[in-house]
Amino acid sequence: MVFRIRLVALLFVGCLVFNPLCGAIVRGRVSDTAGKSVQDASVLFSNLNSSGKIKLKTNKRGEFQASVPAGAYRVLVEKEGYKASMTRVTLGTLGGAPTLRFTLESGKRGVFAFELSKGELESLQAKQKRQVAQRQASATATRFLLEGRKLAGVGNFLEAAESFEKAAKAKPEGVQIWEQLGNARSENKQYDQAIKAFQKAIELYSEEKRMEQSALSKRIGDSYVAKGSPGKAKEFYVEANYVAGLALLQEARNNDAAEKFKSVIKLVPRHAGAHYQLGLALVGTVAIKEGLKYLKAYVKIAPNEPDAAIAEALIEQLEN
Repeated sequence: MVFRIRLVALLFVGCLVFNPLCGAIVRGRVSDTAGKSVQDASVLFSNLNSSGKIKLKTNKRGEFQASVPAGAYRVLVEKEGYKASMTRVTLGTLGGAPTLRFTLESGKRGVFAFELSKGELESLQAKQKRQVAQRQASATATRFLLEGRKLAGVGNFLEAAESFEKAAKAKPEGVQIWEQLGNARSENKQYDQAIKAFQKAIELYSEEKRMEQSALSKRIGDSYVAKGSPGKAKEFYVEANYVAGLALLQEARNNDAAEKFKSVIKLVPRHAGAHYQLGLALVGTVAIKEGLKYLKAYVKIAPNEPDAAIAEALIEQLEN
């Protein structure tokens, strides 16, 4: 009996001292963000120094337990409907392992860096690098934009413009930056630079922002007037009214849209688009006869345009 006890003791010491592969008892629990147990979650132990893997499942209490050979492991926990969770742990021998706890959030599983190929990882790292650079550029642009607004607020438009230029350099796609720069240049009577800034802002605005584009076209027209170029200003006043009319028509504000298109025709009597859009705006109100007049004028002005056939069909429909 004494001999057997001594033998067990020797085996125990031998496992601790001579055999690093002896198993460690690993315990853990998986829960959701509300603290509730996650049953049947997959728990995968992957040895970082070999191809050894041990896969477990959580019980109804979200718990798992196993004897895992000593070593360094990556532990991946996942279940459908949850974001996967991962940690690294180094296991000792004979019960020297910590209790592992995982909290799973609802959502898509996600992908970890170790699951990506070299090319995919490089692409992801490059994307992350670009995102960091964009955040830094955005922060720089915001700082100069606020600085410029502060200077403009006290009438220092020259230095304000310099700050807005720095903001635009940091974030060229910042539409409000270009607007503010155009305003500052205009206040400094630097009309050519103001026009360029306003035009850049118009380019950056999407078609959904037609009223904003219209306002900027008017500002360009005002700049040309200040320069002593009324002919050039007229082009942009026409554009401002036409774009505003399109925006109002899209909002079903037909009467307001009609006024904008009439302003265009007053400036350019044979403006085909304005006649067509004005006709459409008016036939959508009680002024159908007046609308037909403008649609007929459009067909005469631009008989070969694609919309001419639509206009003719509409005229025939409304007259019969």
